[in-house]
Parts: sequence; C-alpha cells; structure tokens
Amino acid sequence: MTELVQTKCRIFLRRRNLSPFSALLARCFGSLLLSGLLVLHPIPLVAAPRVLVRGASRLEAVASGPQDRIQIHGTLRDEVGEPIADALLLASAMAEPGVTIAWRTVGACTDESTSRSDSTDVPVTTDASGAFCFVGSLARRQAMVRVVFAGSAHFNETQTIAAWNASQQSLSIAFTPRPEKLDLDADRILVFARVTPATTTSVRGLPIALKTEDGSTLATEKTDDSGLVHFDVASAAMAPPGIGALTIAFAGSDHFTPAQATTSVTRSVRVALNTDTQIIRGDPSRGLALQVHALSSRGPVPSGTIEANLNGQVIGTGTVMNGAADVSLTFSPSHGETRYSVDLHYRPDSPFYEPARATPVQVMAEAPSPWIRFIPVAAAIIVTAWLARGWRRPPRREMRASRTPIWKGIASVDVVSASSVRNQWTGRVVDAHDGLPLFGARVRVIAPTFVDEDVVMEVYADDSGHFEFRLPSVEPALRLYVETATHARVDQPLPPASEMVIALASRRRLLIDRLVHWARDRGKPWYREPEPTPGQIAKVARAHHGNEVAVWAEQVERRAFGSDLVDQRIEKEVHDLEPRGHALR
Repeated sequence: MTELVQTKCRIFLRRRNLSPFSALLARCFGSLLLSGLLVLHPIPLVAAPRVLVRGASRLEAVASGPQDRIQIHGTLRDEVGEPIADALLLASAMAEPGVTIAWRTVGACTDESTSRSDSTDVPVTTDASGAFCFVGSLARRQAMVRVVFAGSAHFNETQTIAAWNASQQSLSIAFTPRPEKLDLDADRILVFARVTPATTTSVRGLPIALKTEDGSTLATEKTDDSGLVHFDVASAAMAPPGIGALTIAFAGSDHFTPAQATTSVTRSVRVALNTDTQIIRGDPSRGLALQVHALSSRGPVPSGTIEANLNGQVIGTGTVMNGAADVSLTFSPSHGETRYSVDLHYRPDSPFYEPARATPVQVMAEAPSPWIRFIPVAAAIIVTAWLARGWRRPPRREMRASRTPIWKGIASVDVVSASSVRNQWTGRVVDAHDGLPLFGARVRVIAPTFVDEDVVMEVYADDSGHFEFRLPSVEPALRLYVETATHARVDQPLPPASEMVIALASRRRLLIDRLVHWARDRGKPWYREPEPTPGQIAKVARAHHGNEVAVWAEQVERRAFGSDLVDQRIEKEVHDLEPRGHALR
C-alpha cells in the first residue's frame, strides 16, 4: 500500500511540473504524513467490504535489448481487452525487489539518440491502442523493470514487472488466433500460439505454459520449428461459465527473455429444459402449474427466465433459481379444441448460458365441472331474491372482475378494477418480465401546457410496489408517467379512477430486444434461431469488416450483462451507437 501511494504521489508531482527542490520537500512531507497516519490509525487485519465502482486494468510489459539501449514496451488494457489510451505510467528499474536504480539515459523508441537522465522513474503515456514504448540504458547487465499504472477515475491501479538480461534475446508471444469464446459443451478446447524471436535464431523446443486467470497451469507444450505451439485441453479442466482470462507464458532461459500474453475469454454452455411430465391436464383458463428444470453440462443453471409460448404468444413465465422455475400456463382454450402444444424457451440474463432448442409440452384442456358453471347462476338468483325484499333498490356498483396480468415483457398499464372511492387511484408497479415489485418507482400525473409540463401529483411505490393517490379534480388531458432509474418510462393518458397494475420494461432487456429486432429485420447472417446473442452479432460483424455493428453489439453485451446500472443516460449512449442501416461487404 505504501509503495502504491508513493507512486501516485510521484505522478501527481510530475503533472504539476514542480522544481526538483520543491518536489523533494513535497516527497518528504508526504512520507512523514503517511507514516503518521499508519501509526495513529493502523490498517485492520480484516478489510472492510469493497464495492467495485471502477473497471479492472491489465498491464503487460517486455524489456529487451543490449545494455546501452534497452527497449521497454507493452500494452495497458481493461478487463475485456479494450485499450486504455492516454494513461500515464511510471517505469523504474530495480536491482532487486524494492531497490531502485537510476536510468543513465532515456528516450522515445522512435528516436535514434537518448538524453541523459539521473531519475529513477520514467513517465510514459499510452497511445490510442493502449501501447507504450521507450528506451533507456543502465549501469548493469541485468535488472527488473517495474511499470506502474496508478489508476484513474474509470480504472483501478495495476503494475507489472519485466525481467531484463543483456545476454538474452527478446521474444514476442501471441495467440493465433485470439480465443474469445470457450464452448464448455465441447469435449476438447484447442488454443494456438506463436513465439517470434527478435532475430533469426531457432525457437524450437521452448516450453510454453497455458494458464487460467487464477494462475493455475492447464497444459505445457513445446514450440515447433516455426515457433508454433498448440494446446489440446479437456473442457472439464476449465473454470465454470463466466468471464475469465487465458495466459500463454514462457518463463525464460539462458538465451531468451521471459514473455507472456493474456486475453479475456467468455466461457459458456447451452441450457436444456425438461419437465417432470410431458402432458399437463386441467383447465388452462384457471392456470396450470408446471415446474421446469434448467440444466447444463456444468449442472443446474443459477439464473435466467423460462418463457412459455403458445402460437407465438407468451402464456407464462418463471424465474430460474438453482436450476428450477415455477411457471403458470394461463390461456383461454378455443371451442372444441382440447390438445395444445406449448413451447418452453430459456431466456438468459447473462452471455454465459445460451438457450438450446425449445422444449415442447402437451396441454390437455379439460372443461370445468357443470356444477361450477351453475354456481354463478344460483348466486344470481339468491341475490335477486334478496334485493326484491327491500323497499328500495340500492344503487348498482359496476366493477370489473379482477384478473392477474400475464407478464409478456412489454410495458403496459393494466386496469384491474374500478375504484370504489371517488377520484382515487391505487395499484402497484412491477417488472414487465418477471412480475417482481419495483421499489421506489416514480408515479406522476402530468398536465401538459404550451410551454412545459406541470406536475399535478407525484408519489413513489413502497417496497411491495404499491402506490396510492387522490386528485381533487380530473381533466381529460392529464397523462400518467411511471418510471425508475433502471426501467423505461410508461407514458399514457390517465385512466379513470381505478386499481392498476403497471408493468415497466427493464432498460437492460430493451437493449437486447432492440439488437434482436435489428438483426431480425436484416435476416441472415445477422439473425439465427432461436435468437442471436450480442457476442454472435459482434463476431459476424468483425468477420465482415462491420466494425460499427461490432462496437454497438459489444456495448450492448457489456451494458446488458455488466454489473453497472443501466439508466436513461447509458441507454441513450448505446442507442446512439446503433447503425442506421448496414450491408455486408
């Protein structure tokens, strides 16, 4: 920690262009202040929980060359492999860990000559591709070069150490091609890499290790005459579905410097659905309960949604938890038809679990008992007889029967029943996909004017999604606005006083839906059954030089499946990236 704070202080001083004497005084004062804080308030043994508010960064560096012109180059990227441009780095040489030594000369890689320097730290800035490069000389034949990125407003700090030996030749190592997605359903996974020396020296027989993000070694293979190496790894040795990283590393030898390369990968599996029964019997108008199991080659699926479709219409949904979901199939059967085929679809909420083909389930619709049909008639007769006994007939109250909405993933305002109190509205706000209540949803009644919109009333939903409000008077032009930070606004005319169920569509899901509709409108190769994922669309775009589409699809994947909240601003930023018509080249 102390070392990282000191590095950040040095970057701060260099950005202020202080004189050497002022910088020395500032460093001494900072060291004394840091020491005092550590004594007065020692760091506890158990750290407090961290909330990740910045992205991770990954730094790679290689040091090679003769003693009088050592070249240090590398890249700075984020956790998904995108370059971090215009980042300030500090490079220092060390005789051993913790012991820094001064550079004799430093300069840019593009300059033939270098300038004298007695500094222990060399500032260098990454270019648009996240790359950096500088040259220097040292008064020794071997050292370690530490490169530090002190972090920024968007990325966490990181550092790396590159070993340098004047008697060793430099190597570069790279994936060929770079693996982006690992199919865990396959029996074996193939990874290829190539080692390239700085000279024409043979690199045959160099041991190259393939490692995971936790540093464990999956396999070690040797290079052939051309420097090519391939790894054949059982998919069972890979980590579970999720975002990870693969590293190819050469530990170094008497003749060659160490080298490594890292790339981000997505591990995924396909999800298969099954049920305890293939035929369900009962009255679908009253709802038929069905438990659906979501399984993969890596065991039960932890999340997602099960969607039941009948003739293209959603008739039930269920949230997957620990590999199972409870789905209620509700629809009105056609007259004379008793057998229906319902398709069950898995809708993922992350790119790590992909839907397989739809699973069919047969529904045998049974008519309700005649006695059940007689009950309303008997009740009507009894009520009529009771009313006939009175001297005057009480006023009739018209009320629509309550009904349970079917969540179709579409934003809507559903009037359940008329209000029993004059000018009073009640109801609840739920998610349009799973029906869960939306705490803190903002419910407003707006009166449009020529200049602006006047807020007539504003309330917020409680933790169960319920809300209630009254208006002293009602005007025909009033509109109802309902929204949350993560759910798109519903805007429609205010219905008569009633009990309502308001369903809001998640901005994350709207990003996916917009991408799928875009692909469906353009057909193949963008669209394929059951539905294309953002990663698949990005891959097609990259293969056909459609960088504009690829950037948009990758942003949709990052925002829809990432940990950050997707609010109105983020949604607009992603929408602005949408191509306005795109033909393949």
